[in-house]
Amino acid sequence: MGGFLEEVKKTNKDVRWWTYAAWTLPLAAVSILVFLNIFGWTNLYDKAIVIVAVTFFSISVFWWWWALHRIYEVIRQLNKTDQKLDDIKEEFVKTRKVLRDL
Repeated sequence: MGGFLEEVKKTNKDVRWWTYAAWTLPLAAVSILVFLNIFGWTNLYDKAIVIVAVTFFSISVFWWWWALHRIYEVIRQLNKTDQKLDDIKEEFVKTRKVLRDL
């Protein structure tokens, strides 16, 4: 069971980082673009647009794979739990049979 609790802690930590990134990165990117636009630095503005777009796309792809991995881990843990509960059920059935035969 320690493995499951470790996964929960790791997932909570990862979710906190993703939440922090989701709040700060878009605001920072828009702030930079507004700053460059206000000062008329169109050459830097054009480059910044490309950098922001590529960065957001890369982060989106990375996040997608992270989310799929987390979903897979949850399903794997649920499957493990289901198997353990089946084992417990079998043991109860065996114990019940032994007690009836007494």
